[in-house]
Amino acid sequence: MTVSSHTSASDLTALDESAQPAPKLKNFKPIFAEPGSIPLPDHGYHELGLVFEDVTVFGAGKVGGSLRTVEGLVVALLKMWDFPGFIKRLFNLKSGSTRPLISNFSGVVPAGETLLVLGRPGSGCSTLLRALANTTDSFFKVDGNVSYGSISSKEASKHKSEFVFNSEDDTHTPLLSVGETLGLALTLKQPAAELRKRSDYVQDLTGRLLTAFGMPHTLNTWVGSEVVRGVSGGERKRVSLAEMLTTNAALIAWDNCVRGLDSAVALHFLKVLKELSRSTGMTNLVTIYQASQEMYDSCFDRVVVIYDGFMVFSGRTTDAEEYFVEMGWEKPARQTTPDFLTACTSPSERRMREGVTNVPQTPQEMAAYFRSSRYYVALQEETLRYKTEAASSNNAEQFKRAVEASKSRFAGNSGFKRDFFAQCWALVRSKAQVERTDPRTFAIRIISNVLQATLVGAIFYKPPNTASGAFAVAGALFFAILYFVIFSFGEVPGVVNSRPLLIKHRTLGFYNPGAVTIAQMILDVPLYAVQTIVFSAILYFLVGLSPTAQQFFTFFFIIFSSYVSLAAMYRAIGSWSPNLSVAVRYGGFTLSVILTVAGFALPVPVQLGWASWIRRISVPAYALEALLGNEFRTRALQCSATDLVPNGPGYTDLAYQGCTITGGIPGSSTVDGSLWLLTKYSYASSRIWRNIGIIWGFTGVFTILILVGSSLLIRDSALTSGGKIYKRGAQVPPPPSVKAQDALDVQKEKTQGEKSTAETSNIPTFTFRNVTYSVPVGGSDKLLLNGITGIGRRGAGKTTLLDTVAQRKTTGKIGGEFLVDGAPLPSDFSRRTGFVQQGDIHEPFSTVREALQFSALLRQTGNGSRDYTREEKLAYAEEVIELLELGPIADALVGNAEVGGLSIEERKRLTLGVELAARPDGSSFWTSVTTSGLDSQAAYDIIRFLKKITATQGLAILCTIHQPSGDLFELFDDVVLLAPGGRTVYAGSTGPSAATVVNYFGERGALCPPTANPAEHILATVAPVGGQTEVDWPSLWNESGEAREMEREIERVSMRSSGKEAIKHGEPTPSPAFAASFWEQVKELTKRNVRAQTRDGPYWTSKLSTCVFFGLFVGFYNYQLAPTLAGISGKALAILVLAQACPPLALDLGIRMQFTFILYSARERAGIYRWQALLTSILLTELPVMLLAFTLEFFCSFWTLGFDLSAEVGALTWLGNILLGFFTVTFGLLLGAVSPTPTAVPFILSLVWNLFNVLSWALVTYSLLPSPFHYFFSWLSPLRWLYGSLMSADLSLIPVTCAESELTRFNVPAGETCGSYASAFLSTAAGYLANPDDTSNCGYCTMSTGAGYVANMGYSFDQKWRDWGIFLIFCVVTIGSVFLATYITRIRPLYKN
Repeated sequence: MTVSSHTSASDLTALDESAQPAPKLKNFKPIFAEPGSIPLPDHGYHELGLVFEDVTVFGAGKVGGSLRTVEGLVVALLKMWDFPGFIKRLFNLKSGSTRPLISNFSGVVPAGETLLVLGRPGSGCSTLLRALANTTDSFFKVDGNVSYGSISSKEASKHKSEFVFNSEDDTHTPLLSVGETLGLALTLKQPAAELRKRSDYVQDLTGRLLTAFGMPHTLNTWVGSEVVRGVSGGERKRVSLAEMLTTNAALIAWDNCVRGLDSAVALHFLKVLKELSRSTGMTNLVTIYQASQEMYDSCFDRVVVIYDGFMVFSGRTTDAEEYFVEMGWEKPARQTTPDFLTACTSPSERRMREGVTNVPQTPQEMAAYFRSSRYYVALQEETLRYKTEAASSNNAEQFKRAVEASKSRFAGNSGFKRDFFAQCWALVRSKAQVERTDPRTFAIRIISNVLQATLVGAIFYKPPNTASGAFAVAGALFFAILYFVIFSFGEVPGVVNSRPLLIKHRTLGFYNPGAVTIAQMILDVPLYAVQTIVFSAILYFLVGLSPTAQQFFTFFFIIFSSYVSLAAMYRAIGSWSPNLSVAVRYGGFTLSVILTVAGFALPVPVQLGWASWIRRISVPAYALEALLGNEFRTRALQCSATDLVPNGPGYTDLAYQGCTITGGIPGSSTVDGSLWLLTKYSYASSRIWRNIGIIWGFTGVFTILILVGSSLLIRDSALTSGGKIYKRGAQVPPPPSVKAQDALDVQKEKTQGEKSTAETSNIPTFTFRNVTYSVPVGGSDKLLLNGITGIGRRGAGKTTLLDTVAQRKTTGKIGGEFLVDGAPLPSDFSRRTGFVQQGDIHEPFSTVREALQFSALLRQTGNGSRDYTREEKLAYAEEVIELLELGPIADALVGNAEVGGLSIEERKRLTLGVELAARPDGSSFWTSVTTSGLDSQAAYDIIRFLKKITATQGLAILCTIHQPSGDLFELFDDVVLLAPGGRTVYAGSTGPSAATVVNYFGERGALCPPTANPAEHILATVAPVGGQTEVDWPSLWNESGEAREMEREIERVSMRSSGKEAIKHGEPTPSPAFAASFWEQVKELTKRNVRAQTRDGPYWTSKLSTCVFFGLFVGFYNYQLAPTLAGISGKALAILVLAQACPPLALDLGIRMQFTFILYSARERAGIYRWQALLTSILLTELPVMLLAFTLEFFCSFWTLGFDLSAEVGALTWLGNILLGFFTVTFGLLLGAVSPTPTAVPFILSLVWNLFNVLSWALVTYSLLPSPFHYFFSWLSPLRWLYGSLMSADLSLIPVTCAESELTRFNVPAGETCGSYASAFLSTAAGYLANPDDTSNCGYCTMSTGAGYVANMGYSFDQKWRDWGIFLIFCVVTIGSVFLATYITRIRPLYKN
């Protein structure tokens, strides 16, 4: 088994006190030796300290209560109506049963001291730190006393940002640089008493922080994230730590703060904290899972040891080891003190001293033992002494005065340093920096605006001033609103996804979440103005609207005002929604309402009285009236010859004709635009500016809702705090109290380790020689690996090297030779070699057992003679569960940040188990940063398990570790050490007690002290913290005899391999890249997807409820419309509005698809399943529920809309809805495939979907479409064929009876009746005369059945089934497009070097 260690230049800090016996250091300086180097402002007061007595923290649930299980569809549907529960979550009301999380904790930390909290993961370390930092919103209640000097916890709540908690998650704005991130924090935390200019202050403190953390080179580098490329993971962690120091708090609780840092950097950071406490009096509380002896001895004054929620020690670090030895536990000779203390809380690790009896075993017994000990008496005495001194000192008053002096004049009692307006201004600048950093997103918006305006303007190009032309103009104006209704939907994901960062910054006292809203709106004004002016300038003149400056700028301002208001509306929805699925659901509900009641689909005169009031709360309704009033106030509509009634031969006298345009009068061929507008829509041109004012009023209301929602929901909540979630029906076995199998396992390791040379000689050997890897940076290639050589049984590298030799790199240039037994790598190499990646990425709604079974079923092949059966694969997964001690959580969901789930340590074990379940047989098993996030005992267990694999399965284990202890380091057989620049400084045997590698460096002047950790010594030798070595270690290695011996060993492996008979890795016949067949992959992926979606209740609930709401609302709002001209038009446009259920559902699916491919790209693409199988499984999973959703929409709307009830019409309408559901799935997947990022999905959606609508002939009739849309492009819109089939079927057979106001009036010559005069015209007309026997004021209805309306649009009743069939073809073609687009945009780039 091989370990790799690597300290790159980016991992080094600049200032430290460590000194090495050899070699010499250059530019070495002690911590904060220079004046002004302390990375804190010269203001504030920190000398308070901390005392806590009998602290007990309660969480939700009850002891021995039922397990928390997944929220399925039924529960999610019921929760939609759980208004009391919503109120409880909204106001963080706490009720119900509780259980203690930690019990009866006491301790004291005087000012200037540091406290270390030790315990196994899940024991309550983070809970204690939160309670001590007064961050208790996520708990039901906290009993006991916590005081800071003489300041109680209740009083300290007024100064929350002075007592802060740092979680182990690194949450930042990824597109801000490191300097900008710290600059924002420093700007918001600048004390009012600071006399320097803000820019000077920020620059000075940023420099101090980056220097203290050894990363000045990252000043202008993006912080980045798991998706956005930026600084390294270790550097991102240091950005989080530096950001915490900007708070200048009196007390900071650091939760697992050194996770992801190498041992040298971690030690330096803890020394920084110790020095800050000593110099300023601030109190630092730290929990660490892998603390070295030097960290313990030099960085901490006091320690608390936790055992399953109980305090088993609290006192000075110098007393802890002696206390536990006195209790009866034996400390192994080379075990570090923090490891020993933690081991005493683990039944599987601790050992009693010989001859000692009555040693307490359980947490309760050990807690009671401590309270009866002399150490507890000493603790009480120290507590009393501290409280007495605090009461007699004026520290509390000095602290309060310093806090007040640090606040700006108008900050008040908010807990923030800066006033609200200063917060807004700082956030405006920060958000402007993000916009400048990421011009692509804004460019996508502008491109979408330009394309929409250009294409739609061309489609609506200058229609005539006729009846149909007036409708086209109204349609163009309605489209302008519709476009921004859907376009602004993209605000929803951003609001929901930004919540974790807002929670963090609010807790740290940076800003009020409401300031983010105001800042965003301020920045939106110029951005939205640019977008809408570009959009307006193109669309306005292409459509041929009134060419006056006043009307153009009025049009622009209406569009701009609507866009701002709609964006605020969707942000309000997002701010009040707990997650993205719920936000999309209510966004879809809102979309259906505001489009239905806008007044275009169903004009105001036709709207039902009981429902028409709803339009008064719709922004698009006011915007549409203002746009129409602005345009038609100066228009005069002209009846063409064919629009006059009657017309044709013999009808030439206008005195006996009428105009079919609404509002026309007998004997006139023109209609005033304002009259047409008032008659048809009940809109008045005089209400333009009133409506604009109302729109801005709505913007104000939405802003208030955002501010209130942000204040109430952006916080940790006791009702939404995490924890394990189990599948329904789960049975959780109790955790083992002892490892009964340990002795057997050790014996088995020994037995397996004594394999004969003949046996091990048959194990394939992986070799790599002269490996190089470079990435493009700034137009040139940066070399990250340089000439690395090693043997599979003896070598590897850190994460970059591991990714490279394991064939997992998809970018950059790779060079070198990779061989298995001297032969090229087989095609199934990736599948048959386990690779444990650094990030623990899993399907969140799978259980631990299901994740292991999935890996076993799709990756295991056979033992050479036969394939494993399904039962054998599943049995092996159970063995892995037992091996990694995952039994108690086998039926627990992996989870995510929204719902809770496994701990970091449990995820790490699962990640390892997923690879073990694949039964790797490809000679090597790779694991990157194996023990990050684990405590020392868990890390030791993991490496012990890996060691067991080498013995039982003959695999070479290659892994990297950040902070190896001495005992851990000695478990490895070989080590590869890389210097900055990716150059080898050692690759060879570790030796007994690490003697071989220690001697190698000792012979070259770098002697290792007998008590030192060999791993830390080697790291400090090659790349010492605080300076540079004068020794060129890579050159020494290249010239060494050990390096030459490594080359000879590789040659011997190749020579030996060439003499072997062909083995499975060297067969000329290529092995399949995947163990399972394509349809087996589809089957298992589909099962996983179905399980995930049934457990994610809000996801299916959003789909079903959106379609039901669309159907019910549109159906009842247009309930049984009378068969008039307006009624037929309303029914037709109701069909169009019903189809708008597609965009929100497609948006949700597109974003979800992108996150699904993140899992595929990160971990599951290497030989587990084909990407085609993944897409197929998504289709098979999504289609049934989407078809059900649109079936429900059909049932909720068909009868209420009053369509023809014949069997054929009903069947075709249902089939049309079914195909719309089918298209929604394929369209959503296509959006996900072509969108570069999740944020781009809504912009591409609005572009494409609106084009589909305007080309459908429903808004612009076929006869009015200009070339080439008339002859070609409109036929490419899938909605043209959907609307053609549905409108033809639903409307054609309905008899039409015009309302009195819809009749076209004309007079007849004397002696004629209406019927006799118009008989020639009526013989060819589609309409009818309402009063054929009258002799004056004749009334003509322009159509007698809905077929006339359908024909006017360009559809045909006789072609309804053809149209449905063509729409089916579009759905099938879209499936092919999904696969093609996915390959081009997501798969092909993975394999391009």
